[in-house]
Amino acid sequence: MNAQSPETTTYFDKRDKLVKDPCVDKPHLIWNDKTSVSLTNTPTKVLAEAGVKTFQGVWETSVIIKLCGLIQGATPSGGLIQGATPSGGLINGATPSGGLIQGATPSGGLIQGATPSGGLIQGATPSGGLIHGATPSGGLIQGATPSGGLIQGATPSGGLIQGATPSGGLIQGATPSGGLIQGATPSGGLIQGATPSGGLIQGATPSGGLIQGATPSGGLIQGATPSGGLIQGATPSGGLIQGATPSGGLIQGATPSGGLIQGATPSGGLIQGATPSGGLIQGATPSGGLIHGATPSGGLIQGATPSYYLKRTYPKSLFS
Repeated sequence: MNAQSPETTTYFDKRDKLVKDPCVDKPHLIWNDKTSVSLTNTPTKVLAEAGVKTFQGVWETSVIIKLCGLIQGATPSGGLIQGATPSGGLINGATPSGGLIQGATPSGGLIQGATPSGGLIQGATPSGGLIHGATPSGGLIQGATPSGGLIQGATPSGGLIQGATPSGGLIQGATPSGGLIQGATPSGGLIQGATPSGGLIQGATPSGGLIQGATPSGGLIQGATPSGGLIQGATPSGGLIQGATPSGGLIQGATPSGGLIQGATPSGGLIQGATPSGGLIQGATPSGGLIHGATPSGGLIQGATPSYYLKRTYPKSLFS
């Protein structure tokens, strides 16, 4: 048999069988007429002539005399680096120098949340998977925390309920389920007249503020109406002027500014001899009634004196 030099591309085994150059299609194998063997040492020279030398201590009857190179992932001293396959090449996630990038699995592939270049997206866990609130593409939904979970007021799908703050928590007047209690403002806080538990005190308006006659603590001053305003005779500070009635209006003899005209009684009405405009007719007494000799319409009968008695004259002949 004629052995070829290492530079040639065609070889013959001991039985003159034509063998294809292994460096062309299978650079990681040596061939004989029965098996193929993965290379485990550096092939930089002719190791054997056909049928007379050994390879790895085994006598061969049909040994190729030219070796080609190491499979991807093989070491010069024999064996495979971590992440290399027996047939050559690297599993997904293996590095050329051996080992796995962060997030790669020993069987090839990446855990959920790992990136092809190594490392984890925001929100991924070292063991694979995503923390609560993380997105498949990396990052956190609005309201999610870096440790997993949601701040108060965040929704599971991302975003905040009405009344929640970006840092977590609720503004004054917001409810845990979202929305605002009656009397709360969108920016937080309560309008004048609103209660912390929701609702309005008596006398408060839906837009905030108090109707005329309402008190800051709720309720109405004496003389105020439920719709706002004061009844006739009520004072702005509460209470009624002299002569006003609880239902509104003035008793007979009361003045609009408070007080009674001359001749009026505290319970309403006029004493005998008083005039509707105030004052007394001629012949009336301050306590009511008419002096002797006075007429109901005012004035004195003939012969009456203003001193409450009649002066009568008689002829002397009656006493002679």
